[in-house]
Amino acid sequence: MMNKLKALTEGREAVFKNVVALLVLQGTNFLIPLIVMQHVIKTIGIEYYGVIGFIQAIMVYFFSITDYGFNITATQEIAVHQTEHRKLERTFNLVLATKLILIVLTVILGLILLIIIPELRDEKLAFCLAYVLVLGQAALPTWFFQGVEKMKYITLMNFVAKLIFVVVIFLFIKQKEDYPFVLFFYGIGNLVSGVVGIFYAKTKYNLKFKCPVFADIVKEITNGWSIFIGNFSISLYINSNVFILGLFASNLVLGYYVIAEKILMAVRHLLSAFAQAIYPHVCKLSELSHDKLKKFYKEILSPFILGVLAIGVGLFVFAEEIILLFSNTANPRIVLLLRMLSFVPFIVALNIPANLTILANKFNRTYSIVMILGSIINIGLNVGLASLFEAEGTAVSVIITEVFITVGLYVVLRKNHAEKAIL
Repeated sequence: MMNKLKALTEGREAVFKNVVALLVLQGTNFLIPLIVMQHVIKTIGIEYYGVIGFIQAIMVYFFSITDYGFNITATQEIAVHQTEHRKLERTFNLVLATKLILIVLTVILGLILLIIIPELRDEKLAFCLAYVLVLGQAALPTWFFQGVEKMKYITLMNFVAKLIFVVVIFLFIKQKEDYPFVLFFYGIGNLVSGVVGIFYAKTKYNLKFKCPVFADIVKEITNGWSIFIGNFSISLYINSNVFILGLFASNLVLGYYVIAEKILMAVRHLLSAFAQAIYPHVCKLSELSHDKLKKFYKEILSPFILGVLAIGVGLFVFAEEIILLFSNTANPRIVLLLRMLSFVPFIVALNIPANLTILANKFNRTYSIVMILGSIINIGLNVGLASLFEAEGTAVSVIITEVFITVGLYVVLRKNHAEKAIL
């Protein structure tokens, strides 16, 4: 498929290189944790693995706050003005300054959650150590390298950082009592990658650190509000699954679901990487010609979506073997959960054209409406189904939500912006 993709992107070398780099980046981010998962589960047990999953779900909420949609808004700004040094430098500094303020906000929110959620107070050491995940995610300048379509730089740095993560996990996670440090070590990898990436971008593109005026930061936050709400809604419907299930089920059952979801997310984040990689080119085509954009989707996305479908079939057919490989157990309940979720990536892949078209044309309100409704549906279904059927109810909630969002994106695009419709 990659050879075909390269042939189709002939003349679009930057797009192809960006796709490959981002696939490697996200593959590293999620395949390495899968490899490590076997050791971690064997060492700390499925129950404590469920605790880790519960805390990580909360940290991902914080990711959404510190990212604030910059992978869309800042990437778009940089992609359109790649050759204008002053605008690159301004966007670079503005995003970094805004992220620092948002980091402080997440610290305050974290302290509040520790006070009001008993499950977190019982795991305060693990929760506090896991905050390194937020710092690492906030530091990653993925938005910048994605915008200039030079993801190979941060991909290499990230790969080295993740190798360090693997070594540290195997060296220091030796007994059940070490479970609070799992997310800490994972966060260190991103933090190293992010800091090195920021300084590399500064040097490579001759950018100077400058403190933006506060009014510009406020304007940046205001302008990105709709995208942030949409992205935070995505985070809600993805991560609320584990969070809500953790409120109704035991840590053991939560661990079952986290194992299945972790495998699913390894595939799902490859989709995210692909979408992020072609997004700068989609932004350019959106300004040139909608017909050319639809042709680009047809050439590039058709083989990719077929590949995702093949992966879904593989997950369903070989679910037992996959679960045994990554978790040291062929527990039938985990196998069932993986099979229930196996075609979710295919459903998500189908919405990529509508999703990117909406974002590239800055139909922010349209994007937010669909994502907010999807989150409401997901949370409502989760509370009802997880309380009745535990992990299996959560899986059903995920499937229904993804179908709604995929259909909803195409419907609102055609209804509200017919001239930009894909189907």
